[in-house]
Amino acid sequence: MKTNRLLSVLILLWCVLMTTSAKTIEVRTSLWSGSQAMGSWEKWVKIDASVFANAEVGQVIDVHVSGLDATSTYHQVMLNNSSWATLSGSEAVSIFSAPADARFKITDAMLADLKSGGLIVKGCYYTADAVYLIKEVESSAKGNPLTTIWTGSQKIDWNVKDGNYYLPMGASLFANAKSGYRLRFYFSGLAIGAQGNIVTGDWKQMPGLPVNNGFTGQNLTASYFEYTIADATLTSLQTNGCIVNGAGFTLDSVCLVDTKCIPLITATVNSDDIHCWEQGETPVLRVDLVNQEDSAMATDVSVALRTDNYTDVATLRQHVSLAAGETKTVAFDLSEQLRPGFYHAVVEGNYTLLKDFNIGYDPTHIASTIDAQSDFKEFWEKAKSDLKAVSPEYKLTLIESLSTGNKNVYLVEMKSVDNGDGKPVTIRGYYAEPKAKGTYPAIIMENGYDSGYEPYIPSTDGDEGWCILTMSNRGQLVNNRAPFKDENSFYGDWFQYNFGNKDTYYYRGAYMDVVRAIDFMESRDKVQKQNIFMTGASQGGAYTIAGAALGDGRLNAIAPAIQFMGDFPNYFKVGAWPANYAEQQRQSLGITEDAMYAFLSYFDTKNLAPYVSCPVTTSIGLQDPVCPPRTNFAPYNHFGSIEKAYIVNPTLQHATPDNWYIIYMDFFKKHLKNSATGITAIEKKQNGDSACYNLLGQSVGGSYKGIVIKNGKKYIRK
Repeated sequence: MKTNRLLSVLILLWCVLMTTSAKTIEVRTSLWSGSQAMGSWEKWVKIDASVFANAEVGQVIDVHVSGLDATSTYHQVMLNNSSWATLSGSEAVSIFSAPADARFKITDAMLADLKSGGLIVKGCYYTADAVYLIKEVESSAKGNPLTTIWTGSQKIDWNVKDGNYYLPMGASLFANAKSGYRLRFYFSGLAIGAQGNIVTGDWKQMPGLPVNNGFTGQNLTASYFEYTIADATLTSLQTNGCIVNGAGFTLDSVCLVDTKCIPLITATVNSDDIHCWEQGETPVLRVDLVNQEDSAMATDVSVALRTDNYTDVATLRQHVSLAAGETKTVAFDLSEQLRPGFYHAVVEGNYTLLKDFNIGYDPTHIASTIDAQSDFKEFWEKAKSDLKAVSPEYKLTLIESLSTGNKNVYLVEMKSVDNGDGKPVTIRGYYAEPKAKGTYPAIIMENGYDSGYEPYIPSTDGDEGWCILTMSNRGQLVNNRAPFKDENSFYGDWFQYNFGNKDTYYYRGAYMDVVRAIDFMESRDKVQKQNIFMTGASQGGAYTIAGAALGDGRLNAIAPAIQFMGDFPNYFKVGAWPANYAEQQRQSLGITEDAMYAFLSYFDTKNLAPYVSCPVTTSIGLQDPVCPPRTNFAPYNHFGSIEKAYIVNPTLQHATPDNWYIIYMDFFKKHLKNSATGITAIEKKQNGDSACYNLLGQSVGGSYKGIVIKNGKKYIRK
């Protein structure tokens, strides 16, 4: 009897434990979705480091494979780091059937790679349609996960020398903190380039926090920054507190976050809504919610909007109730808030930052006033006259080891205008032209800012049927490498070189280097003079605009991308660099902001843009922090070109899309001209072409060959 009673008690206890024990749930965060066939290792998916900000050791990267290439029996999923090496601690996963999941558990070494450089998903003979970050969490009793331990309004800025622009927090505030809690700092009044950081109460590095280049701080873009409290962190906080420091924000509150009390609701921003809308489109941001609890839950979702210079616009909120297991989409219509321009959106849901990102609306109507000085045109005419007075002294040195295919590849050297000392500057590049007889169209590729990357050398077999010149303008790239480095060591940082003096400033000479590159192309017997094109990214984008504006109409079409040097008065409000350098120079020179902007206006692509008359296509990164999208549209909206087109890449930062080469090459081919007539040559009628007519004014079909008139222009159809 006693035995049966004991057994009954044990069974009852087991039932209670089973009913009250927490269940483990997989919570998925979407890192990427789409459809990418990998082929034979030649395709990939890039995922930015920012999405791994809250990733942890032990979580799982899941690559969902939707299909296999039947042409091969070898199907592998591989993870690479940003340097294209195998992601630390990972091994390739073989796939034998689809659909399937390739899972990679995150180690310490992997996490370091992910947070510093992001992820590249590669492999062969499979199609991926999604990449997830998976963590296992336990469902438990829910309550308010936030405990506020400080509120106020404290300006934080370590750049201010006078006054206490930091916040000491005593140890008593952390009495209820626990290891595993998050320490969260909410802020407002954010400035471009803001940083948040904490140190111990005696100004030492806080133990237990992730360190990046010796620094535990974080770049601030959203609404809060936070740290997960490790054992060593907890001991330090409860012993001598901490000090909040950093720059460029106002601290509003500090909270402890018990993540176990956060409802198991996955919240994901719809990636299709990270977008630049055209006039007439409805701007909407959607958040997809899934309640993974076995009971009804409620949560808040909000969208905070700022302009791209971080001026607050509005905060929209919705309170959402979800039944057990329910999926719901919350939509925010932004029509009333958006005007032509770019904005920063901060989306929060379920007590967590979901995503912060840039969006745009009606970009071609952004007002960006021309501020060229009265002598702008005369200034550049004088510069071009000075260039013409310098004998180019072209020198080509055949690189035999690189000339084994269809083209000869040369190191080319030429002279350009001086830096104010009367001594012509030698500039260099690499030039490739076909060995076969005949004449060919040509592309000048202008260099980006020299950040240590290797100069691009045209291939002996690449770009078939084209002459290619890859330029390195004064003091950069080829000129900044052995054996020429010593002769160019005086430039320092190029943007700052002779800053404030328009007649000797770096970019006066560099823009003339671009014109000299056009001169060089025209000097080549194998180059078709009517078919010279130019492209470049970042600084190279600015050079490309300068080439079209100052090259006396010798460029047939251009393709600048993510371009630098646009609209400085607004640039310095939306980008941290080179505004910091410019401010240093302004202060050292003792000049006003108006005087600085007057000086920079001579080199602003916005002011050069009206002198660009050739066709233009351009690529812009919506998330670009280096050359923000506003600075790209400033020149675009002022181009004098009748034909111009742009692509806004919604997820890209300071980068061009993988197919950018194909895009601009197709654009250049579209604008090839016949040597005798200057009439554009087109291969065939494309879908969507407007009506074509012969020289008698008669409508002609797609099979017609010869001279046609389309949109008032003459073309040759072959």
